[in-house]
Amino acid sequence: MARKKIKQRKPIVTFLVALGVTLLGIGLLFVPDETLEYLLVLIISVSLILGGISFMIQRFQIKKYLQGIIGLVVFLLVAAVLLVLQYYFWVLTIAPCVLIGIVAILVGIVRAAICVNCFVNGYRGGIMNGIFALVLIVTGLLLTFSPLEHIFALRYFISLYLIIYAITIFGDFYAEVTLTELEEDRMRRRTHISLPNLITAFKIKNMVTDIYKKIDDKEFEKKIYVEDKETSNFDTVNLEINLHLTDPKGNQFGHMDIAIGDTVYSYGTYDKSKNKLGGFISQGTYAEIPKLPYYKYCVENCGDNVISYGACFSEKQLDSVKEKLKMFKQYCIPLELKIRHPEVTVPKPGRRYGDAGEFLVQFLNAKIYTVVDGSFKSYFGVNTNCVMFADWLLSDTGIDAVSMGGLRTPGAFYYMLENMFYRPNNRIIRKISYFSTDGIEEKIKLGSNVEFDVNK
Repeated sequence: MARKKIKQRKPIVTFLVALGVTLLGIGLLFVPDETLEYLLVLIISVSLILGGISFMIQRFQIKKYLQGIIGLVVFLLVAAVLLVLQYYFWVLTIAPCVLIGIVAILVGIVRAAICVNCFVNGYRGGIMNGIFALVLIVTGLLLTFSPLEHIFALRYFISLYLIIYAITIFGDFYAEVTLTELEEDRMRRRTHISLPNLITAFKIKNMVTDIYKKIDDKEFEKKIYVEDKETSNFDTVNLEINLHLTDPKGNQFGHMDIAIGDTVYSYGTYDKSKNKLGGFISQGTYAEIPKLPYYKYCVENCGDNVISYGACFSEKQLDSVKEKLKMFKQYCIPLELKIRHPEVTVPKPGRRYGDAGEFLVQFLNAKIYTVVDGSFKSYFGVNTNCVMFADWLLSDTGIDAVSMGGLRTPGAFYYMLENMFYRPNNRIIRKISYFSTDGIEEKIKLGSNVEFDVNK
């Protein structure tokens, strides 16, 4: 079986990135006020140039040389136009400040909604999200409606953020060279300071778009790709973290779940009758699904592309996940779903069924439960969701936390896991991309192969 070995990023690269971000944060403090009003446009222009170079490199890697050159030229032209026009249209100098303000207001509103959801359902985090919301909305209003008065103060916030962000990257470097993430008894996790939500969303969208461009390439062979770290202290996976690419047009990840042994453990909205706002708000439900037929269902019926990251946890770390699952089951009761067409025993190939819960029970022999108490009783799309559930299960494994300050989305977890896969000396050791189900019976054995029954 062909398995690709992936080279890891050298620790010195992590160190240099951290050093560069630190110097940028410190340097921003010493920029003269008369220059500062042009600085934000300069930063955006430089970012565009770097984005163009990155785009060209990505295109060259898949032998799309003309696309890469044209893309770089377009990025350079946009950057040049911005740099020139700011001297003729003063509004361009404050536009970045206004944009930051609008984004801050929007994120603040989301945080306020999370705050209300926490208080209504008795969850933790209401006060913290309320403080986040207040700070973001007030800051956003000031930057949006009086940018000239606050553009100079903005640099102090940006500088402080860059320095704190650099500290988390230095933390990555320290973990890479000291091997702390490989300790068998390590339970404590490191929380990263997230990039701004707008930048994170843009980076994730670009990463997902690249996946779909690769899939749509006529020369691309749709099959199951297995990638291992070139150098790793482990070779056996005992837990899988699955990200589902569910919407090619939306360029996003739509779901996330955990697999141990032959079973997938998934939190979501499997009781369609309780869905509100298209399932954005719902009764919390939980599913235990046989892994092999579930992967086939996701790829063949849903049209998903499943990206699975394999972890090799110590016995103590894996036991922490098992104990959390058993504790969680105490707050669940079996959900009896009405099967509308019990006479149908085999799903139609290629058909995506609208009621996922009914399909899982009818065709995959899954067990569905209603969560009647605890932090996952109510589903809320931007907070109490599949990502929060998976993140909670992994909270005592020593694996990195999703982020501090960022929103919990499958894309954010993908961004974190992809980064961990290319970093050396951690417990994410394998990546399997299911673009097809051909040969899945053999390749699925490379995933989690431990025995575990949450009901025992």
